[in-house]
Amino acid sequence: MLGRALAANGRPFAMYGFHSDGRQRVRFHIFKDFADAWSGAVETRLMAVRPGLSTRFGAALRHVGAKLDPEVRNGARASVLVVSDGVPFDIDSFDPRYLREDMRRAITELTAQGIRCACLSFDAVSLDVAVTMFGRERVALVAQEDGLAVALRRIAAVTA
Repeated sequence: MLGRALAANGRPFAMYGFHSDGRQRVRFHIFKDFADAWSGAVETRLMAVRPGLSTRFGAALRHVGAKLDPEVRNGARASVLVVSDGVPFDIDSFDPRYLREDMRRAITELTAQGIRCACLSFDAVSLDVAVTMFGRERVALVAQEDGLAVALRRIAAVTA
């Protein structure tokens, strides 16, 4: 639904994913890059995704920032929309403060590059963590399926 909504908007977008298994094994997945059209093949790739392993957000966000170079942005301000509970976790870090601080620092680095970050969360229980990472105005909870449009409008207002 998110991809269809973004495609209908007409603004260039990409869809990436990642998982980690320790500091040295952060895997980045490209489901749709900026040059790719929204298609059934993209939807099939997204529908095949299964959650697993860990979420080392700092590394993943830095990788996205590197992909959003000036040529991709064409002078426009870029936005990163994280669809997650917003809780960083990895098997080799036993102090949750470390991963949260790394994520917060990565968001700050992207902001300094002119890239705005926001989060769509589907988890009310961990919403406070996402708010701590992104800021209250840059987090929207999708409470039910029909809440996606409301959440996207809220996020679009602060990232446009």
